[in-house]
Amino acid sequence: METRAGERRRTLLRAAMVLGLALLLAGFMVRDVRARAFVETDYIARALWAAGGLLAAGSLALDWRRVLALLRGRRTAEGVNFVFVAVLGVVLAALLCYITTRRYARLDWTRAGRFGLHSQTESILAALEQDVHVVTLYRSDDSYDMAVVGYAGDMLEEMKARSPHISTEEMDLTLAATQSRINRLLAQLGVSDLAVPAVVFVAGDRHETITFDRIATSSRGSVEMPDVFLGEDAFAGALKRLTAGEGAVVYALTGHGQRQLKVEDRAGGPPQAAGAGAGPARSLSRVASALEHDNYEVRVLDLAAEGRVPEDCDVLVVAGARARLAESELRAISRYLDEQEGSLILMLESPFGVAVDTNVTELLADYGIRAREDAVGVTRMQGLLGQTVTEKTVPVPGERLPDHPAVAGLDGFRLWLEMAVPLEITAEQPAPGLSTRPLLTGVESSWGATGIEPGSQQAIEYNPAADLPPGVIVGAVVEPTAGGGMAQEAPEGPKILVLGSTGAFANTTVDQHRANLYLLSNAVNWMAGRTHLLGIPPRSMDMHIVSVSPSQVLAARYVFIGVLPALFIAAGALVWLVRRR
Repeated sequence: METRAGERRRTLLRAAMVLGLALLLAGFMVRDVRARAFVETDYIARALWAAGGLLAAGSLALDWRRVLALLRGRRTAEGVNFVFVAVLGVVLAALLCYITTRRYARLDWTRAGRFGLHSQTESILAALEQDVHVVTLYRSDDSYDMAVVGYAGDMLEEMKARSPHISTEEMDLTLAATQSRINRLLAQLGVSDLAVPAVVFVAGDRHETITFDRIATSSRGSVEMPDVFLGEDAFAGALKRLTAGEGAVVYALTGHGQRQLKVEDRAGGPPQAAGAGAGPARSLSRVASALEHDNYEVRVLDLAAEGRVPEDCDVLVVAGARARLAESELRAISRYLDEQEGSLILMLESPFGVAVDTNVTELLADYGIRAREDAVGVTRMQGLLGQTVTEKTVPVPGERLPDHPAVAGLDGFRLWLEMAVPLEITAEQPAPGLSTRPLLTGVESSWGATGIEPGSQQAIEYNPAADLPPGVIVGAVVEPTAGGGMAQEAPEGPKILVLGSTGAFANTTVDQHRANLYLLSNAVNWMAGRTHLLGIPPRSMDMHIVSVSPSQVLAARYVFIGVLPALFIAAGALVWLVRRR
């Protein structure tokens, strides 16, 4: 009876020891998992620790002779050796995993290279010499935030893999513990608040905040379902602005009814004529913002008051003049192009959309371009109900774009120019050292229609005798040549970009057709000689997202790293016991 009672006692003590150790482990797991989902549940983990500690310590104290005997046994020594070898193997595997996190290669095996970096981004990262810390601020309970965080995180990981100067960090605003980290970030930046959700780039004492609406957008108009990723261009631009020196200056001509690049300039600057470009929706403020993000300073120029184009003007923009320029203003622009070898972006306003009486197109005569202000670009398209309709819009597909820096990276997109003034190339070499060629050519079903009354709703049919032929030109470029070839970065001479439409670059249009905005950004960067900032086109966000809370992530970690391996070990031990008997 004493022997049987002793065996029962030892069995109970062993079970208590195992249960105590299990409760201790469960306490750590519960505390770790629950901390992400609940706040006042520490008592559960404490209760498990207390119960587990008492059971383990009590069973050890009551059966200490048995424990000493086990430690002296041969099987114990073999077990210790096995545990040592197993631990050593785990440590070696952990070291291998650690090394692979430091030394690794990332390969993009997608057919379109969707996860690789643009060559311009790689150039910026290769030239990066300053440490940049990137902080992503988001809310894990917002599906839109998580969609953007996933794609932005992949892009930032690509950047970090290409440059040792990039480091990243994520802060979930739903966690109470994150607030102290945000406070430290605010103190470091010397600001009282940050726009969130956002990605913040920090380089020394400088920083730039990129909100999520600049990283992703939706072609369907639903902010909950972003499908166009703009992050690479935004991230690359932030890196360049934070680490680059002095920026360039863009002047926008005013005083002749032009559309405004900066809406706020209307109050303090020269008066603007009312009309198509007077309101914020039809202004070009999105263009101005994009240029400022590329470290340009956008200023307003009143030539009637100044008399000349300033020496520090890198690019002059005339955005849809509707009133006549004085002869002195035309001469000032001509001197800027010829004597200062300046750069001009001239956008035309069609008289078929608003009242226009301007002489700005006279600037083009000496450069082999004729603006057909008596015509408007139209395209025959398929309507929603299958019928054929003719719209006063000219689509320019990527396959019809030439090899030119102003349209770099836009070959997979389509530009849309509404109410466009058709252009004709009258001389491909208007002067020694200069070349003129088409830049934007519409689809084959587009042409330049004449004989249309402004505001008329009459049916438009192609008239070969009077209209401009299909594949109408709505954009042309004048640039210097070097050695008889086209210059990617022209050595000397003026640069002119003529665009048949101004409305194509208004806020309401570029919100729907982002490629239009990228065209202007590219053109300005090319003209200013900043080819490293040529726009990086948007990407498609083909993502399938499953929302998982942080507590579920932690629970899954324990299931796959702890519970499942333990089950396999227990199954192996059971098989060993069965075979031993």
